[in-house]
Amino acid sequence: MMRLLPLLLLAFCSSGCTKKPDNLPKSAQQKIRVVSWNLAWFPGKRDNATEEEAKAHMQQAQSALKELKPDILLLQEVRDWQAAEELCSVVPKLQVQVVSRFKPRPQNQVIATNLPVDSTWSADWNHSNDGPPRGYTFAAIELPEKRFLLTYSLHLKSNVGASVPNVTKRQEAAKQLLRHTNEMLELYSPRGACFFVVAGDMNTSLDDPKFKEERTLPAFISSGFHWTFEGVHFAKRITIPKDKSFPDNCFDHMFTLGLGKQTASVRSYPDISDHNPVILDLVIPQTPVEETLDVNAGLKLLKSAPPPEPEKEIVVTATLNADDQTGILASVGKVVAVRGKVHHVGKTRSGSIQFINFKKEEKGPFIGIVKRENLEAVEDALGGVLKSSLAGKTVELRGEIILYGEIPEIVVSSGNQVRVIAE
Repeated sequence: MMRLLPLLLLAFCSSGCTKKPDNLPKSAQQKIRVVSWNLAWFPGKRDNATEEEAKAHMQQAQSALKELKPDILLLQEVRDWQAAEELCSVVPKLQVQVVSRFKPRPQNQVIATNLPVDSTWSADWNHSNDGPPRGYTFAAIELPEKRFLLTYSLHLKSNVGASVPNVTKRQEAAKQLLRHTNEMLELYSPRGACFFVVAGDMNTSLDDPKFKEERTLPAFISSGFHWTFEGVHFAKRITIPKDKSFPDNCFDHMFTLGLGKQTASVRSYPDISDHNPVILDLVIPQTPVEETLDVNAGLKLLKSAPPPEPEKEIVVTATLNADDQTGILASVGKVVAVRGKVHHVGKTRSGSIQFINFKKEEKGPFIGIVKRENLEAVEDALGGVLKSSLAGKTVELRGEIILYGEIPEIVVSSGNQVRVIAE
């Protein structure tokens, strides 16, 4: 299906679904600015943002975009097409071409450009419940003299939750992406010279020791892609500045192929996102630089990656019924399993905490707590939105019983703490 879908879309989009601007430069070396940016729950900076928060965030991002003036804009964590279109409206002729619709969160990937586009689409990664979230967004951008800039916007698995499964999911996404680039080269190269740009929030680093065993980024390099931060001092390529919990890091990357060793830069907009945009002022050569796409080399490196360690089983001292308030209270400070039928899943007004309730009351005699920073890891493990995955089902929560006020609860921070019991 992955081979057939692009062909069908190519046939459709080549018939004129994208209006082509009439002012495209005809020079042998075309200059193009590519900007990749994770806008962090855009617009609003958080899930369930108020109208005022969304409006303020939109205005901030629009002001930055006027300064950046991209020819190609690759975004991550955007709510929907409408938000992307409103953002891009401040840059003349910058048109939204494709927006993903990944579930369960409205954190989508966008490609917008002022250049003509041959075809675009977005697709989920092929995965099971323990596979990578989201997917890729793709555009085949037309250049003068029958050339194509094959462009991807990516947002790979975050570092929320257990480290080993996160690395595994990013590496699996890299495998699928590399195979797809090879397919696109086979598809487009008979029609003209091809160049690649692959960019986005990849949530991994070539600098941080905790990612030293991960092969996601090295696989792109082994396949022939040029890392556009090559030779750039770390201090000049910090894309996710430090906060109270994490140090400075470089998580956002841009790779090219066929374009030579061109260098990206970073610009800081601290009030707009927790990520900085990556900027690449490309000079497109008349013919691709001799850089061979060797997908097999990247796949071989990923195949040789250390196997993931199985997630440790949570050892419990007892299994209790969610109705057993006496037993639960007597287990405060102990690691137990609590089992019962979930009546509903609620959340705070800000969305910072979700409650797994086993009683009709807003907060019954025992509840499970999922904080916003752990929600992605838990939903990834469940394979869906927390509410629809648990409501009305018999569920077992594992963890330490703690008291919040007088209510006993288990804080669920990883997928192995939740089990849906077949009935």
